[in-house]
Amino acid sequence: VPKMAETMNMINAESLSHCKDGVFLVNCARGGIINEGDLVAALDSGKVAMAAIDVFQSEPPSEWALANHPKVVSTPHLGASTEEAQVKVASQIMEQIIEFVRKDVALNAVNFVAIDEKIQPVIVPYYELARRLGLVFSEIRSERLKEVAIRFYGEAATLPLEPIASHLMVGALKTKPSERRGSDVDLLNMVNSLSIAKEKGIIIELSKKEGTLTSHTNVIACDFITEHGKIHLAGTVYAKDIYRLIEFDKYNVDADLSGKNVIIKNFDVPGIIGHV
Repeated sequence: VPKMAETMNMINAESLSHCKDGVFLVNCARGGIINEGDLVAALDSGKVAMAAIDVFQSEPPSEWALANHPKVVSTPHLGASTEEAQVKVASQIMEQIIEFVRKDVALNAVNFVAIDEKIQPVIVPYYELARRLGLVFSEIRSERLKEVAIRFYGEAATLPLEPIASHLMVGALKTKPSERRGSDVDLLNMVNSLSIAKEKGIIIELSKKEGTLTSHTNVIACDFITEHGKIHLAGTVYAKDIYRLIEFDKYNVDADLSGKNVIIKNFDVPGIIGHV
């Protein structure tokens, strides 16, 4: 519970009167949420049997009646108040920022799916594969995106799907230079990409598939549905930092997803090469 005007003294004599006799109360949120004078009175009367308090209205307390009460277990709300803790917290924050900026890995983010550190090395290559598949679509699209169906095969299907999908949408929603003026996706990232897609009315479907796709085991396959058609892409991770495009629409391909690629669609007209 945050400390704000609406939550100040939210636990008071009136609210405590609605509790059962002998209730136990713990406050590890913010000082000021509990009216300390009313709590002392409730402890004295037995309405509150015991209380555990880590935060106080004033720190250190200006009045010690609550902290010293025989029915109260109090702790000093150290948090990261020691010099050693502050150095450690600062180091961890900087390490996490570096991971996010360099690798798009959000460690301990409060507004993103929590990923077990043990699978971070496994899932990160699929983040990059998904982002690159999305970028391929963003470069060749010519119509508004309506729906994305993402299928996961092999090792990719054993991992959390949503964070991989968020990286794919970072690439897919990237705007072209001619579209960037006033774009609402200038600050697009892995944390907000799915929310932005939802706001744009884009439907995203995720599914795990058994077996393999063609001869490849660990694959992400995507169908991008636009206003007038569909673009199909599939890619795989061969090894560290080696990402391949293996399907484009109805064609099997083997293209490096790094650097620059040229994709040309043409009509298969017999004799045209000889004529040229």
